[in-house]
Amino acid sequence: MRKVFLFIVVVIIFKAEAQTSALKIADSLFRLGNYTKAISYYQKETKVTNYNQTKIAESYIGLGANRKAIPYYENVVLKDSALLTARYELGKLYYKTKAITKATVCFEKLIKDAPLNPNFQYYLGLVQLQAKNKSYIQAFKKAVTIDPYHLKSIKQLCKHFLKKKQWLSFEKYSTIGLRNYSEDDVLINYKAQACFNQQQYKKAIHYFIKLHAIDPENTFVLYRLGLANHMLENYKEAIIFYKKAIEQDKTNGDYHSQIGLAYLGLKLYKESYRHFVKAKNYNDVKIDVELYNLGLWYKEQKQYANAIKWFKKALIENPFNYKAQFEWAISADNYYKDIESKLKIYKVYKLSFEGKNKRNDEVVAIRIRHYVELLHLQGDTKQVQE
Repeated sequence: MRKVFLFIVVVIIFKAEAQTSALKIADSLFRLGNYTKAISYYQKETKVTNYNQTKIAESYIGLGANRKAIPYYENVVLKDSALLTARYELGKLYYKTKAITKATVCFEKLIKDAPLNPNFQYYLGLVQLQAKNKSYIQAFKKAVTIDPYHLKSIKQLCKHFLKKKQWLSFEKYSTIGLRNYSEDDVLINYKAQACFNQQQYKKAIHYFIKLHAIDPENTFVLYRLGLANHMLENYKEAIIFYKKAIEQDKTNGDYHSQIGLAYLGLKLYKESYRHFVKAKNYNDVKIDVELYNLGLWYKEQKQYANAIKWFKKALIENPFNYKAQFEWAISADNYYKDIESKLKIYKVYKLSFEGKNKRNDEVVAIRIRHYVELLHLQGDTKQVQE
């Protein structure tokens, strides 16, 4: 009997040591990222515990198999619903696998149990965004109210308000973000775009230069630096950045179009024409824009007949190109002799495009009034002569 008892004790000890050994091996494999083998060792554990279930779930997540991880976290939560960490990880898995209803319920319960945790609000916001539920903004706002350093929520808010062009709200959250994370490239990017979109070109350059220092070959940044300097009529600076953008993408029609306009601003007509022709060849989607630019090239040199030809071509490609119609009218004003022909083109612009551009409307109104008065005077003169 004593021998039997000793045998049972030895077996129990052996099994316990084997289980402990298997768990140690599993943990070691997990730490090294050998998740498939780790899972096989965790599954050797005869006793199902929260620990090995959690580690199996984490191993599947490590393998990128999020759906396989879910049942293991569900088992853990079912056994002990007080485990916030397991519930949190389960909620994130529901979000990643687009189980929207389950994710929403999970994070709403977590918020109820731990209302001062900003990350729960943040993930609820992500789930609501995924579901196209507009309440997501409120969730991100609550996260930042709880924790002004919650960078992920701040980024989401800045991205939203930038897209919606709600500048006061954007300014509020970008200020909070940049005050705490002044070197964050995403926030700097949003700020640069916001300044550019509000035509605050000097400020935009300040932030785009920061991005340029981080990533000198980023074509988006290079092109925007070119555009911002261009808008300030810093043509030489604009050309420097346009050239760098073209080095990265030689067949981008937009880059050639803009550098052509910058050269035109400097009256370097040969360089300007060369890039306008390249833009026309590369930018077949925006061909009317490139034809319009060639019209400008001729107009700047007072070759009005050729300018009119290209503006007409631009309008054939796109009858809604109001800029081409306006420049045609200006070129015709300088080239045509007949007053009625000049007046007719201005009237076409007024009829088709009034309201598109305030400055253009003012010029058109003045010229129409001028030529109407001239025709009226000519009529009076003819009557006197008769």
